[in-house]
Amino acid sequence: WVLLGLTLLAVVVTGITQVYASPAYGTDEIAFDQYAASLALHGHNPYLHSMARSFAAFHVSPNGYTFRLDGSPVTALSYPALAFLIYLPLLALGVHTQLAVIVNLAAWLIATVLLFVLTPRRLAPLAVVVGGLSFYVSFAVGGVTDALFVPFVIIAAYRWDRFAVSPTWRYAYGPIALGLAMSIKQTPWFAAPFVLVALWREASASRGWRRGLAVPARYAGWLTAAFMLTHLDYVLRSPVAWWHHITTPMAGDVV
Repeated sequence: WVLLGLTLLAVVVTGITQVYASPAYGTDEIAFDQYAASLALHGHNPYLHSMARSFAAFHVSPNGYTFRLDGSPVTALSYPALAFLIYLPLLALGVHTQLAVIVNLAAWLIATVLLFVLTPRRLAPLAVVVGGLSFYVSFAVGGVTDALFVPFVIIAAYRWDRFAVSPTWRYAYGPIALGLAMSIKQTPWFAAPFVLVALWREASASRGWRRGLAVPARYAGWLTAAFMLTHLDYVLRSPVAWWHHITTPMAGDVV
């Protein structure tokens, strides 16, 4: 625990040092998210607004832009809603300067603690090693928002197979956590099919393959409910725009 505390302190100091050395936002990703959060706070739908103003507002270098195949920069929000909704509490309290970096760094600290607490004791020291790697810390501070969904993925992975044994609300924290992770970025979307197949195999061992299908179906139900809860407002207001934007990374003409 002492080593964990020292590691967390070192991560914070490293993050502060990196911000002072380069206060501009390193990617369009965090600039878009914070700008979208500002729009949402004032009742606007970020999926219907251009994010172009965020480049100047957060001093994003062209090196941090995402480009289309024709060479033009992407100026539309292409992330699920929790990617910016998670900023709202601090934004409402008046925190604006380096807000995205603060949230990213806090998420990484939480992920490190979760990894330390939830892994078997013999593996817990590895959580300290992983949590303190400058590679991950610099990415979190530099503008890569994957740190935001990592705590939810860790919770979803914790005793994930318990849901196959007892697919009830007691173990619903797994699919809910994965659904929230999927509400932050598209990367965790690709984990869901593997989890569902694994649950089906686990359940089929004792229930048979037909009855075993009910387990991943329930898991998918909890997951979908958690995902849609964060998006319901935007789906109802403009379903076509919402769907088009969050699928752009997979189907759009982006580099």
